[in-house]
Amino acid sequence: MKNYEDHKEVLKCRESAFELESEIRDKQRECINAFEMPGGMWDDRYSGEGTTWDAKRPKYTFDVAKKKVLKAYGEIANQDVMVDFKPSGRGSSKETAVKFKGLYRAVQDRSEAADLYSTALKRVMIGGFHAAMIEQDYIDDDSFDQELFLRDIPDSVNRVWFFGNWEKATAEDADAVTVDYTVSDEEFKEICKEDRKPESLGCDSEDWNHWAQKREGHLISRLFYKKSVDKTIYQLPDGTVISEEDFEKLKAGGLPMEGVESRKRKAFKVCVRYYDNKGWLNDSEETVFEYLPVVPCMPNFNIVNNMPICYGKFQDLLDPQRAHNFLASRIMYDTALAPKPKIWVGKSGISSPNAQSKLKTYNNNSDPVFVHDGFDNPYDVPQSVESSGISPALNVAVQLTRMGLDDASGQSGASDGLAMANQSGDAISLLQKKGDVVDLEYAKALVRFAKQLAKVSMRAMQKLYSGRKTINNESGEPEEVRLDREVMTPNGIVVINDLTIGSYDVVSDVVPRTESMRREAAEAIERIGAVMPDVLMRNRDIFLGSIDAPGMDKLAARERRSMLEQGLIPEDEMTEQEKQIAAQKSQQPQQPDPMQVLAMATAQAEVEKAQAQTAKVQVEAQTAMVKAEQAQQKMEFEQAIQAQQLADQKGKDSLDQQAQMVDILNKMADTLNKLREASGAEAIVSPAVAEAYSETANAMADMQ
Repeated sequence: MKNYEDHKEVLKCRESAFELESEIRDKQRECINAFEMPGGMWDDRYSGEGTTWDAKRPKYTFDVAKKKVLKAYGEIANQDVMVDFKPSGRGSSKETAVKFKGLYRAVQDRSEAADLYSTALKRVMIGGFHAAMIEQDYIDDDSFDQELFLRDIPDSVNRVWFFGNWEKATAEDADAVTVDYTVSDEEFKEICKEDRKPESLGCDSEDWNHWAQKREGHLISRLFYKKSVDKTIYQLPDGTVISEEDFEKLKAGGLPMEGVESRKRKAFKVCVRYYDNKGWLNDSEETVFEYLPVVPCMPNFNIVNNMPICYGKFQDLLDPQRAHNFLASRIMYDTALAPKPKIWVGKSGISSPNAQSKLKTYNNNSDPVFVHDGFDNPYDVPQSVESSGISPALNVAVQLTRMGLDDASGQSGASDGLAMANQSGDAISLLQKKGDVVDLEYAKALVRFAKQLAKVSMRAMQKLYSGRKTINNESGEPEEVRLDREVMTPNGIVVINDLTIGSYDVVSDVVPRTESMRREAAEAIERIGAVMPDVLMRNRDIFLGSIDAPGMDKLAARERRSMLEQGLIPEDEMTEQEKQIAAQKSQQPQQPDPMQVLAMATAQAEVEKAQAQTAKVQVEAQTAMVKAEQAQQKMEFEQAIQAQQLADQKGKDSLDQQAQMVDILNKMADTLNKLREASGAEAIVSPAVAEAYSETANAMADMQ
């Protein structure tokens, strides 16, 4: 990177930028002058003094090209430029992204950004180059508060030059940028720290009328340049990335720093300084910016032969428009000066009174035949000599130039709103879309421009804003939010800035105007409400707020307060003020709303009914279980009785058997006694009796 604190080096860089871009800038100036200046639609090289079409001949201008450019501009300018912020890393949050959006919305509102975007779009569609800048300044002369402002740079094509080998369409990779100013003697004295006379800087093209007719004063410039610095970032164990300043605060608070990773990266801080052709006018000052605060808008951007080029829509229309003006003026001139038709006749042809009367009534005589008296000389016969008329080639050329304008602009008769014969509605719609695609590049250039402005502003906000700040919410109303958080540490409370924690992406787009979007939202919600009325009731604040009619904003606000009291607003959609109100209401008893009491009573009754039903089911289940257990016990009892009866029967059978045996034994014993008595105790027993007695005794022994 060059030493931009060396004045001579800066002048060399300035000359290098002139040499690199002067050819492109000359063409851009030509387009701007042709569009804005009287007579710009004529090329003086071919229609001025010393040419065949000098000042004595008419120079009419038929601004077909201007109409086409303004039509394309109006279609894009009739939309809104949307800028949003999205969390993109650990530690970042949706809540902080909303704060960024509210802060930048306030910057846009006080800067009248809608006009700035519209001006930039028109300038680039005409010339192909425009620029704006972000400045830190006091809100007003009687304030100590400084804010960010978006400010237009008029005549950027002659005043803004980027230094370095930059290649991006946003020029954010440039090393420096210089912005020229024409100042009076008094203004010069206020800027210059030395007591000396000014020495104006040179221009890249002294031949241009813009600079030949410039305002009186001295040309100085304001240089914004980058200075490389080493920046340390830290990553906490949970992945949150914090700045070095916040890390030192947490460390001083006594928090353990184990597991915290750090790395150094190259960063920039932007400095600013005024200079003229002789030297520096003031000391270098650091700004709050990390990116160059001057942002260009360049459609059709490209690097060709190591040279950045960009051009606008009007550039392709300028040549066919000039040709069209020349040819149309030539036709007008030839038509006005062309000879009228004449009748030539010899003297003998008008010698008779009859012939003279016929010629006098030539324009209004309805006789089909004129009879003459004869002529002494055949050449005396009356002859009509017609005018030579307009060259057919001129008419063809005019039509070609008009077709060239249509083709170059991408706008056909359908795009211009003309009725097209023998074409269906679909065909006309396709032709209109074809024209829209041609102008897509200019919408994309505007989106890049707005996105870079927001990106530069976001980095500046992280340094400039802290504590409590007033933002503009989604409704455009001012709202105070807190931009920092309190962290409890062993050594006490540490305050760190929410805006510096994590990383965020900027997104931008061109969207339909708010009025159109509100109307479409209202229609969509109304269609949904016809099918699902409960959805409409739960979102009635959005529905009422989308209706563009007097008093609807107040009605929507009242409905939102009612919904907030009913708890229908999700916490993540509440504003800071609404969160505070909800917290206060949760800490104090509230007088219940009759409708809420009725709703709660109904809900309680439903709950009790459900509980009773549940209890009934539980009792029935328990009863069924008891019955099942009783049936099981009865079955087991019956089985036990049957088993006991079987055992008793077995015992009885055994006793009966024993009784029968005893009876048999008794009978046998009685038989033995009878045998013994029959034989006599003292008698000698015969062998037969002894054998009978022995058999009976053995039988009794076997039975026992």
